Amino acid sequence: MFLILRLFNSILFVVANVSVALYTLQRFFRAMRTHYQMVDEVEEYSNLVDQSRASLDYVGAKVMEALREMESDIGKEVYVTHNLTKLSTKIASVSRRFAELEEGIIELARLSHNMENATVETPSDINEEVRRILTSLKRHKSSAASEHNQRPQSHQRRTTRMSRSHVTSPVDPVQQLPAVAPNPVSKFTAVRPSRHRSRSPGLVPEVMLLDEQRRSPADKPIGFRPAWMCPV
Repeated sequence: MFLILRLFNSILFVVANVSVALYTLQRFFRAMRTHYQMVDEVEEYSNLVDQSRASLDYVGAKVMEALREMESDIGKEVYVTHNLTKLSTKIASVSRRFAELEEGIIELARLSHNMENATVETPSDINEEVRRILTSLKRHKSSAASEHNQRPQSHQRRTTRMSRSHVTSPVDPVQQLPAVAPNPVSKFTAVRPSRHRSRSPGLVPEVMLLDEQRRSPADKPIGFRPAWMCPV
C-alpha cells in the first residue's frame, strides 16, 4: 500500500512537472514568436525610415539644383537687363547724333542748292560807286538848299550861319553816307552764275620808291581820303 501510494505520488509529480514544462515551453515559443514579429516590424520601420531619408535627400538635392539654376537664370537676366539698359542709352545717343547729322546734311544740301542759284552782287568799279554816292549826296544838298531858299526871310540868316559852319568845318563824305542796316540776304540775288561773266580786275596797291615824287592830289583816285579826314 505504501508502495502504491509512493508510486502514485511520483506519477502525479511527474505529470505536474511535465505540464509545467509544457506550459513554460508554450509561453516561451509564444514570446519568441512575438519577439520575431516585433523585430520584423522594427526592420520594416527602419527600412521605411531609410527610404524616406533617401527620398528627402533626393528632393533636397533637386531643390538645391533648382535653386542654383534659378540663381544662374536671375544672374543672366540681370546681365541682359544691364546690357539692354546700356544699349538703350547708346541707341538714344546714336539716334540723337543721326538726327543732328541729318539736319546738318539737309542744311548743307539746302545751302549748296541756294549757292548754285545765287551770286554775290559786288560793284565792278569801286571808284565809280564812290562817285555815284557823292553825286547823290550833292543832289541831296542841292535839294535841301532849294528848300531852305523857299522858306521865309526869318530863317534865312540861320541857314546862312549853318552853311558857313558847314563850309568852315571839314565834311567827311563817308560819314554822310546813309546808314543802312546790314542785311546778309540782300547781298545775294537769285541769279544763276554765268561762266562767261567777266570779273572786275583786282585793285593793285600803289608802290612808291624813296626818291620818287608823290603825285598831286588831283591825280589821286576818288576813293582816297585826305590827311585831315584820317583820325589821329
